[in-house]
Amino acid sequence: MNPDLSRIAAVVVSYRARSFLEACLRSLPAFGACVVVDNASKDGTAEVAREFPGVRVIENDTNVGFAAAANQGAAACDAPFVLLLNSDVEITAGAIGRLLAKMDAEPRCAAACARLVTVDGHDQLPFKPGVVKWAPGACLLLRRSALDAVGWFDPRFFFYNEDVDLGIRLRKAGWRIWYVPEAAVVHHEGKSTDAVRHETIVHGYRGGLYLVEKHYRWAHGLARAAIRAEVRLRGAFYRRLKAPTEKQRAFLAALPALREL
Repeated sequence: MNPDLSRIAAVVVSYRARSFLEACLRSLPAFGACVVVDNASKDGTAEVAREFPGVRVIENDTNVGFAAAANQGAAACDAPFVLLLNSDVEITAGAIGRLLAKMDAEPRCAAACARLVTVDGHDQLPFKPGVVKWAPGACLLLRRSALDAVGWFDPRFFFYNEDVDLGIRLRKAGWRIWYVPEAAVVHHEGKSTDAVRHETIVHGYRGGLYLVEKHYRWAHGLARAAIRAEVRLRGAFYRRLKAPTEKQRAFLAALPALREL
């Protein structure tokens, strides 16, 4: 089976990952279209993307976040399937065809998720093959008709949790998300966030609170209290360490903003 990849438009959201974006674009098969949305990287990302024939580039003046940028890219094309990609993903031969084959075989499949592996071959996702409740947007094939029906990504999620929110809305509308492990891609995880790790920590907690408020309002107060307690305890513990790790230092840098949640 050779699914027609011209039915797919690739949407690549990039932020400060120029060298990885170049490898990502080189790995793409012949899709119907490709859109790169640059979230004000200011590192030459847009210039690199324009070197690839047929790639449309959208340059944002500011970093509008992953969800909003993904929506921009999807709105800039009209293919019936949209492949959402992180700029630090490299596509392997046949992977996207396998995702599209799953979509063709399952009419209620709104999204098909690839298996994300590290450079040394370790799996990054804890899923089992089959239907899952949500899937990350690092390499996610989306059925346009399904997302047009339920709404695309909620831009109030700046970074993180937008994929969980989408999964909840799709399931409520009777759609399904499939994890397709035979479609494996290489994911250089976190390359867009390395330089702003403390900010991503804040966005993660903030997005988690908004997710609870949006779908489980009854638990919002409990969630906020639990987060404040965790932030206080972790902050106190990390400050006592003689040699905190990079992640722990990032958490300490995020503390002023986290205390305001």
